[in-house]
Amino acid sequence: MKHRNTYTFAIVITVLLVIAFIVAGTVGKTVDVEAILQYKMQNASWKEIEGMDQLAKNVNSPLSLAFFLFGVGGIGELAGTPGWFGLMVFTVTSVIIIPALLIFFVALLSVLSVLFGVEFVRRDAEVNKIKMIGKWGMYAGFAATFLFALIGVVLFCSIEQSLKQDLNFKFNNYDAFGIMTFLTFLSNGTVFGGVKSELLSNEHVISSLNAGITFLVVLLPMAAIVMMAFASMYIGVFISKRESKTSRFFNWLKNIRIDSLRDYISLNIKNPWIWILSLTFIATVIIPGFVHPYQTTTQILISAINLVSIPLVFSPMIVGYFMAKGIKRFNYNMLMFVQIIILMGATWIFQLNSWIFLKDSMFWNSWMSAFIPFSTCTLSLVSAFGFIKFSDK
Repeated sequence: MKHRNTYTFAIVITVLLVIAFIVAGTVGKTVDVEAILQYKMQNASWKEIEGMDQLAKNVNSPLSLAFFLFGVGGIGELAGTPGWFGLMVFTVTSVIIIPALLIFFVALLSVLSVLFGVEFVRRDAEVNKIKMIGKWGMYAGFAATFLFALIGVVLFCSIEQSLKQDLNFKFNNYDAFGIMTFLTFLSNGTVFGGVKSELLSNEHVISSLNAGITFLVVLLPMAAIVMMAFASMYIGVFISKRESKTSRFFNWLKNIRIDSLRDYISLNIKNPWIWILSLTFIATVIIPGFVHPYQTTTQILISAINLVSIPLVFSPMIVGYFMAKGIKRFNYNMLMFVQIIILMGATWIFQLNSWIFLKDSMFWNSWMSAFIPFSTCTLSLVSAFGFIKFSDK
């Protein structure tokens, strides 16, 4: 069967999505929203906040509770609440896993649609035209997505201190994104409604928040959808039987064999994508892996896990070194491809886990918690794409 791996992956994603919905629906029934809210409202930092009655009206379901608490402080905000384990499972499933699987599902569905359509296109020139449109549309969509995200993050981060001051420092334990989550649920439950909150009075803060939300909530998703649509066209043609570059790339992965340590070291030095991704991962290990106050058990565990992960993440390169030193022939291109994927995956997992899931343990300010994961994740993604796109030239 043509494209068996693609169809298999799509089936796996569909099954996982169904399982995730079942888990969320089952566990969600055990979440006592009222009891958890009452418990959280006993926090000293929450008692001075005005409008809690309106918040209780907006947070009226397990899903709204999950988005509220996770948006305010990550997983740490869920700990210690009544029935915390069920709430944590429901939150991770509903807020992280299901949206991620839905994105993969829609992306795969788009790719499969292109694959199916390409089979009926007779002329290679038309196939190449589809690929060209997809490629440049994908590039433009990525540039717009990056630009809108950057502008939105800068706008939010730049007014964090002014925002706290305007709110009389009642939200001093939260960053700008956490405060915006609070304001959203303290108003009418929408992000633009949060900007209209009576708690805000500084016109500069209000206008900056409006602009930031426009970029992050309106323009960014639109650009991401455009990028995904064009990327589906490009990927669909790339992996189709009509595209010779697919077989060329996979043949390239199997092509170069190393039989000396000198060749191995020389190729590593000349590979810019390995260097960029390695430095990005090392930066991730340092911040937030090692640079933090070491005041809680979670912070100490983060450092320990990052320390242990270093040799594990670089294990393909280490294995390659010893094989080259022992004069054992091996496939260098495939080994480096695996290394690239591991480095990118580790960078994303560590950054997102530290700054989103463990947000309360790693909190400094929005500049750190937003720009470090934004820059490292973007750089690692571009490097992985660069390896696949240009290494076989």
